[in-house]
This record gives sequence, C-alpha cells and structure tokens, in this order.
Amino acid sequence: MTEEAKKFQQKNWLEEDLWNKVKLRLPIATLDIIFERDNKILYGYRRIAPYRNVWAFIGGRILFGEGLADCIHRISSEYGLQTKKAYLVGVFPIAFRSRSDVAIAVAAPEVQGEPLVDGFEFSSFIWRGTPPERLGANYRRMLEKWRLMRENKGILSIMLLD
Repeated sequence: MTEEAKKFQQKNWLEEDLWNKVKLRLPIATLDIIFERDNKILYGYRRIAPYRNVWAFIGGRILFGEGLADCIHRISSEYGLQTKKAYLVGVFPIAFRSRSDVAIAVAAPEVQGEPLVDGFEFSSFIWRGTPPERLGANYRRMLEKWRLMRENKGILSIMLLD
C-alpha cells in the first residue's frame, strides 16, 4: 500500500467492519463536483469502488456536521483546486450492490489550479469538451443536467459559494 493510500485511510474514517454495517443499512451522503474551465469538464480515472476503472468527477462523503459550502471547499482543496462559485445541479439517489448513496451534484464553472493525482482514488485527470466513453452512468446523468442548466441560464439561480 502506498503512503498516499495509508494517509487516505487514516482520515478518521470508520473501521472497516463498522463501515460495512453502516453502508448496508443507511444511505451515504456524498458530493460530486463538476469542475469546468474553458468549456471543458474535469474527469478523473477512478481506481476504487464503486466506480473502479471508469471516468468520474471528483467527490467524496459529506462529513458529519459539515455544511455543503465547507464540503465543496474541503474536497476541492484536497485535489489542489479552488472555486469561488458552485451551483446546485441536483440530488441523485444511487443504488449500488454494496450500498446506497444520496449524491449531491454541484458545478464549479470557475475553477483555479490543476488537479493533483492522489494515487489512491484517482490515477489520472483529463479536461475534455466531450465526455470520455467510459464515464460512469450516474456522472453522465449529472453532466446532462448541468448542460441543460447552463443552456437555460435562468435556472442558475442557486449559487452555493460567493
């Protein structure tokens, strides 16, 4: 196991046995961020389940007591990115074989910085104008909704950050 993976696992997560019991019984609140720059979207190639070996958005769990704006800032900064604007794209219930998530998708159209590969969750990042072929199905739904919102600028009224 790499040092990066060890650090990732030491972030106050639940012990594996307890985590497995929790995720079988309760939905997990997560955040997915659609980072956009120059009409290109950021995609990361995932190394871990539930989206192993597909392209995905940067995201993670919403921590206990954490506000959405704080979660956006935390996850962005973990990957070397900053954003001053984020729009609520939607809430996406997702059922996996091993767990159930309630994913909150946001879009950050004015991102600064370059993504840092952590070597654990993501092996690489790309900026693309069109989605990669192996984009996870739920990410594809989030992206479609964001594109519809962007085309109809009147819908972009729910800004989460200033």
